[in-house]
Formats: sequence, structure tokens, C-alpha cells
Amino acid sequence: MQTHAASISENGPAISVKGLHKKFASLEALSGISFDVRRGEIFGMLGPDGAGKTTIMRILAGLMDFDAGTVNVAGYDLKTEQPGLSDLIAYMPQRFGLYEDLTVMENILFYADLYDMKRGAGLDSRIEELLDFCRMTPFKNRLAGRLSGGMKQKLGLTCALIHTPKLLLLDEPTNGVDPVSRREFWKILHEMLKTGLTVFVSTTYLDEAERCNRIAFINRGRIGSIDTPQNLKKSSKNTMWRIEVSDKFGAIDILKKIPDIVSALVMGPAIHLFTNSKVSREFIEEKIKADLAEAKIGLFSFSPGSPNLEDIFIERMA
Repeated sequence: MQTHAASISENGPAISVKGLHKKFASLEALSGISFDVRRGEIFGMLGPDGAGKTTIMRILAGLMDFDAGTVNVAGYDLKTEQPGLSDLIAYMPQRFGLYEDLTVMENILFYADLYDMKRGAGLDSRIEELLDFCRMTPFKNRLAGRLSGGMKQKLGLTCALIHTPKLLLLDEPTNGVDPVSRREFWKILHEMLKTGLTVFVSTTYLDEAERCNRIAFINRGRIGSIDTPQNLKKSSKNTMWRIEVSDKFGAIDILKKIPDIVSALVMGPAIHLFTNSKVSREFIEEKIKADLAEAKIGLFSFSPGSPNLEDIFIERMA
């Protein structure tokens, strides 16, 4: 079975999803989504809580059935060929199952046993390689319960990769982890790509999405756009403006009622807004100034802006 899957996946995408639907009672969690993940890339799924990211992840891991569509993972059609999938993928859910009363090494050996890996020089070498990759060697005899949040995530990654999978599924792996540990975790992922690993990761963090080779925007079970972070930031067909006002949240309600404004979002001290590209600066600036003045909100500045990923996400998913 493993040879069959490997030979197919080497000639096609690591993941191929077409027209995927999933319902929970009357709630449509996934509404006909389609995407491909190329071998050897980090593919990110960016969206808010409740967007459908974990549902997709569980389907890809073979842990949840789906209602319609086709899902091919590592060469397997998940409707007909799941039995050999566990040898080729690793799934790290949001709450990875570590045993806090076991040491780092004992946790790793436990997961090695789950995959029926034989004890000996080969396994010892794999463990040493992963501990070194994840900067965990000095802590191999420490109880998992005494590790920091970031170190627990790295231990979870080590356990998930013990059987040398071809595909790694990560469901919001750094949620609640401090920024320094998050950066280190992503550095490890990029180093792992050199071994031929493919990574599919879900996240709510914009800075993590920037580290992916390609990302998909998802909200309410629908995918809005798929591309590289760089291309997405340059992809808007609208014009972005940055304005500063005396009452940001009051202004947002007014701006969203102006027909030529596509989206408006508070970003730090300013408001980022997108307008129809056919509308002139003079017209939209005067319209905004007049509408805000009527509500006794001052307009302090109005200038062109360069969109970031959050701007593009809000524009596409509005």
C-alpha cells in the first residue's frame, strides 16, 4: 500500500480537494471548496475561528467523513483507499496528546511504538535527528509537564514526525505560544522542507501566513483566494486609502454606507479602506469628508496605502 501511494504522490499534488462539502445537521461547514497542495511546499489555510479549518484538517487526516466532493491525500482517494494513509501522514491537532508525567524521550518512544517502529540503531538515529532539528536534545530527560508551551509544541512536532511521513498536517500549531517560540517553530518547519516534507497548516496569524509558500483565504466554509502572500498583497483591483479620524469606530459605520467603498477596517491608529478603482481621489475624499463632518467626526489625514494580508483578506471575504 505504501509503495502504491508514494508512486502516485510523486507524480501529482500532495493533496487534491475538489468540490468538498460537509454539513453538521443544518450547518454547512464546507461549501464546495477546491484546492491543491504541491509537494514540498508549506501551504497555509488562513481564516478566523469557525471558518472550517479544523473540519478540513480532520477530513484530510482521514478522521472525518465528508458529504460530497473528492479528496486525494498522498495518492489515496479518501473515499476508497484510507488503510495505508497513516504511514504517510502526520497530524498534529490543536491539542496534541502528550503525557505530562513522561519525559520527552518517553513520549517520543511511546509514539514510535504506536507506529510499530522497531527499537534499535535506526530508531535511535531518527530520534537524535529530530531532537537536534527541534532543539530539544538538552531536554530529552525532562518531564513533558515541565516544558514551556513552545517546547511542548516542538515535542509534539517531534512525536508527529517520528515515522518519517511525507505530509505533515498542522492545525493552528502555535495558538497560545509566545512570539519567540512561534518564530522558532516556523524556522524548524522551513528546515524540514529540505527533507522533502510537505506541510499543510491552518492559522489565524497573519505573520505566519506570510511564511507560507502559498495560502488560501477561508471564511464560513468558502475559499476566497489562493496564491503566494506576495501576489495576494498586489492582487487587489480596488484602490486602498489610509485615513485618520477623530472617532475610528464611529467613522467605520459611516464609511460602510458609502456605495463606492468596498471595505473598511480599523488598523492601529488609522482606518484602511478600499474603494472602486474607477472613483477619483477628489470625489471619494470629498464624499468621506462631508459624511464624516455631518456626524461631527474630524478627518485628519487621507493618503494612499499599501495593502497587507489582513487588508486583502477583509476585502476578499467581505
